[in-house]
Amino acid sequence: MLSPSRPRPARNRFRSRPGTASLIVLSVAAGSLPLLPGTAVAAPGTPAGIAGRNTPPTAPTGLQPAGNGSTCGAVGTLTATFQAVPHDPDGGSQSVEWQWAEVDATGTYRPLPAPAATTASSGGVARAEPVPLTEGTAYAFRARSTDAAPRPATGPWSAWCEFHPDVTRPAQPTITMVTAPTGPGTPVEYRITSPDADVTTFRYGWSQTPLSEVAATTSGALRTATVRLSAPTYGLINLYAYGVDAARNDGVLGRSADFIVPAPRAAIAHFGLETYPGTNESAALADQQPAWGGDTPLTTTGTVWTEHARLRNVRTLTFGDPTARAEAPGLTPDTTASFSVAAWVRLDDLDGTQTIAATDGGPGGWSPFRLQFRGDDDRWCMTLNARLDDGTAVSACSPTAPVAGRWTHVAGSWDATEGTIRIWVDGVPTAVPFTTPLTTGAPFLLGRATNAGGAAEQLRGGLADARFFDRVLTAADLTGTVASDPGSGGLTRIGLLHPVQVADWSFGLAGWCYEEGNYQSWDWVCQAPDSSPFNRRLSTTTGASVATDRDGGNALELNGTHFTDDPSDPHHGESTVERAYAQWNTAPAGQEETWVHSPIVRTDQSFTVSAWLRPDALPAGTHPAVSIAGDVRSAVEIGIRTYTVDGVAQRRWAIVSAGSDSAAAPVSEVSGGVVDEAGLGSTWTHVTAAFDASTGTARLYVNGDLVADGPWQGRWPANGPLTLGAGRDGGAWTGQWYGALDDVRVFHGVGTDGWVRTLATG
Repeated sequence: MLSPSRPRPARNRFRSRPGTASLIVLSVAAGSLPLLPGTAVAAPGTPAGIAGRNTPPTAPTGLQPAGNGSTCGAVGTLTATFQAVPHDPDGGSQSVEWQWAEVDATGTYRPLPAPAATTASSGGVARAEPVPLTEGTAYAFRARSTDAAPRPATGPWSAWCEFHPDVTRPAQPTITMVTAPTGPGTPVEYRITSPDADVTTFRYGWSQTPLSEVAATTSGALRTATVRLSAPTYGLINLYAYGVDAARNDGVLGRSADFIVPAPRAAIAHFGLETYPGTNESAALADQQPAWGGDTPLTTTGTVWTEHARLRNVRTLTFGDPTARAEAPGLTPDTTASFSVAAWVRLDDLDGTQTIAATDGGPGGWSPFRLQFRGDDDRWCMTLNARLDDGTAVSACSPTAPVAGRWTHVAGSWDATEGTIRIWVDGVPTAVPFTTPLTTGAPFLLGRATNAGGAAEQLRGGLADARFFDRVLTAADLTGTVASDPGSGGLTRIGLLHPVQVADWSFGLAGWCYEEGNYQSWDWVCQAPDSSPFNRRLSTTTGASVATDRDGGNALELNGTHFTDDPSDPHHGESTVERAYAQWNTAPAGQEETWVHSPIVRTDQSFTVSAWLRPDALPAGTHPAVSIAGDVRSAVEIGIRTYTVDGVAQRRWAIVSAGSDSAAAPVSEVSGGVVDEAGLGSTWTHVTAAFDASTGTARLYVNGDLVADGPWQGRWPANGPLTLGAGRDGGAWTGQWYGALDDVRVFHGVGTDGWVRTLATG
């Protein structure tokens, strides 16, 4: 049997759970190994590794019995894979030799067949072949290394590493809410307790695969920990946790009781920064929520209002002049407490660093925080200063780079509860730890920051919908929730990324069109009104008529034949090219209306179109139900196309997009959902097309379900009208929709799958 380096009294060396084995690591000295025959001996003082001398390896370190991060003591496996790090002053390859033994109740080492020697470089990791273990038995192993021929030298044995297998999982912990949150992004405190005395840590989090870890402490007969977090959403929350013992066994997952987080606190300041219908420039700078944090309107210098910057027929606050600034003198937030800021932003260029929002640094100071584009990193960043006198700062930055000219939603948070900076770009978060927030009690700024007391990092571009919160933002704040979604707690809330509706044609007041251009406003002849605040209209062509919709009301019908049923009428039986074009009144208020064709949305930005469609006939060719055109091509078309599947023609719902306003432009198609041809003339289908500029993706939904997605080619500003019943190719209107359309809705932006489902279900 193996002999330890010194006598040891006989005593029990191991006991099974619930206690932990009491293990003593013994150091066994290596004998003095003689030089091999023929080995030259260097003169005294000769440096190691110089000709004639081979320095022996030193004892291996880093012993692990299971090779999985385990240390000497308890291991959570019944298969040991010994691991050690050999060291040789001369470097090079090492042959690592292993010894292991069973440790009986008297503390005696009883040798076991050793695994074969393994090879590793000096400073590398050597791993032995796996050996089986028996629960309830104690073991020990050690290692030594020999360097390479032709003059090998063997180093001393390492200290013994004693261990025992423990594969029993800790029991399910109890998770109790100590302090309830008052809304999303507000603090919540939980206590986690386990009856297992060998639990060393708890893993916890809001999902069933928790990743955060906290050390367990002893409280009587229990192991416990208290954690403080920020409530991750409104609606239903549960904290999940499990214990991890000394053997690194993951325990049984526990879950807290259900808790419904109350609806969120609104922003304490909200600036629209756009002249929506009924909103002038003064109102766009006003605080839209004065009741929450006091009335804190913006004052501006050097800014301008740009038409069609984000929404068609809307003016948006724009920064470009080096002196441009916007300031809310009444809003002086404490940025050491949790807070968030969010806005839609469009950069005109990607030169240098440009700030979206900040607080003033005061005389000679630096802004305590700034939400910004960092030119040096080519990233969106949320930056908090650790000093006010020299700009030392920590930033959480997006994984993706901005695109000049694209509207992007950027939000940042400082979470004082969890010590975390977050940035959200189009709803995608990035986080970094931070501990030393600062404040100046100075005003809130838009479009610039303060460096060394002077204006800096001027924004060049547009801003819209800027908000400041005195709490942490959550994912639900960005996307919103639908009551039917799991975890919503039955709450439906609009998120910051929610699309803006820019047109709504329900055709309840739509009129028949006997002859194109014969507009009669009192009965909406040859037109259909828009029920959205933008008050656009659809102008219909000769023969367009009104059909019965799904609920017995009106729908627009485009069937290719004039509606008149009078045989003596000159239009009777006439084939007609029936379409509807979106129009916008360009006349100033109080003057005679002047209607011109309008594209409704910017097709180089994100947008969504939805409609109820009832095809009545499908002759040969394509059948665009909705399109948005340029001069030559449609930027997008939504309708029915024919595909060949296994040699058989199949009609599908489809999105078609062209890469530019050119006849030679590349075209992409996204199709899915087979058309019910047996239901022609009777079956209504809800179709939604969502175009996401941030991902370059078009998504097709049929009856509220996502059926296909793919590349979106058409990210260019089409200036032609939104059109029902036709597309555009080669500079001419092409295709024809034969059937009815109802509830045609157009949105700037894209929403969640749950939101699209509500469009289909009402």
